[in-house]
Amino acid sequence: MSSLAAQPSGTPSPDTPVARFLTGAEPLAVVPADEAELDAATARTLGWAVLLGGSAEEVEARAVQRTLADQLDLPGNAATSWDAFADALRDLPDRDEDSAGTLLVWTPAAAAGLESDAVADLIELLAEVAAETGRGSRGLKVMVASDLIAGQLADEESA
Repeated sequence: MSSLAAQPSGTPSPDTPVARFLTGAEPLAVVPADEAELDAATARTLGWAVLLGGSAEEVEARAVQRTLADQLDLPGNAATSWDAFADALRDLPDRDEDSAGTLLVWTPAAAAGLESDAVADLIELLAEVAAETGRGSRGLKVMVASDLIAGQLADEESA
């Protein structure tokens, strides 16, 4: 996903990369951290509920899970049970029934890349849950904001 361009009126175009992502089939996108803030603002402008979560230093799977569950105010034992965590994520779009959908923006620790099992496992879980909740309207989309992971994926694609 590249940087977004606004229409002259200042209203985001429905044909921006983030708008295409929100209405498209892909459940998860990885973007550089500096693009995520603009993408989240654009999603809000397009009527999406935006939830922000981050893992400042955590790289161990349970620590990342606990931090994200706490930040998103997930109910029950979502902080300790992987299944409960996934179930709580599936319910996120129901929190704001007036929104077009829910965009979860997760910023992993800056030094945590795809070689981290915790990061890779969480990205896989987030993608699976987002895919299960449906596409576009009323669904859940996930954006991972990480310069390192975006660079790793770009390197993989060019190799």
